[in-house]
Amino acid sequence: MRANARNANLADIGGFILQYMESRIDCPACKERLSCSGDSRVLLFIRLRNGAGLHYPSTTFISLLSALHDFCVGVFKTVNLKSNKISRSLYGIIKPYVMEVPFLKCPLDGSHTAKLCTLIVERFVHCMLRNHARKVTGSVVKRWKPTNRPRSRRVLRLG
Repeated sequence: MRANARNANLADIGGFILQYMESRIDCPACKERLSCSGDSRVLLFIRLRNGAGLHYPSTTFISLLSALHDFCVGVFKTVNLKSNKISRSLYGIIKPYVMEVPFLKCPLDGSHTAKLCTLIVERFVHCMLRNHARKVTGSVVKRWKPTNRPRSRRVLRLG
């Protein structure tokens, strides 16, 4: 895996996802497969700012997040996101494909694979939607338009 800014940011997001999953997934085999020791150059960004106790994601987990990122960016470019329940729609589209990833299937007990995939998809898509919404609303010029203008100018006095 190449050490560039995109992969470092995805590794940072992966660290937050692993930290979120720490108390929700009890399987030690799944935790071990998703995390690593932190000696990669991609994980340098997390190592430099690791005051919050983030976990180091494995390179295969970062590759999965990279594929999810590319898919979400493609969806954001082609689909009008003004409809309701966008996150639920994206969860429904992405989750079946993520559940088929052999890396996420637990070798000990396959019963919590669906829960693991749901946590990964929900956390990552939520993060992507927040970043996309911030970018879209930041580019729109904000104007204040009063809906009901006051009848008197005394209401608008500041001092």
